[in-house]
Amino acid sequence: MQDAEKLLAEARARAEGLEAAQREADAHADQAEKELREAEERLQKAIAASREAADRSQSIRAESKEAAKAVEDARRNMEKASKELESLLRESPAS
Repeated sequence: MQDAEKLLAEARARAEGLEAAQREADAHADQAEKELREAEERLQKAIAASREAADRSQSIRAESKEAAKAVEDARRNMEKASKELESLLRESPAS
């Protein structure tokens, strides 16, 4: 009878130890899942920020092209006006 009681006590102790280990493993799994969700949220925010930056970059690139075109148009207009002024000066009677 004492052997049976001793075996039962050992079995109970092992069962309690296994239950404690299971609770600890469950707690670790819960923490890991929480950290994974947080990492996924940070990743989604980073992806959104990256896309936003790419959109801004594309917009700035388009504005830069427009500005370069405006500068080139202004340069051409200046050359044209300069030639017209030279022509007028050549055609005008000397004072």
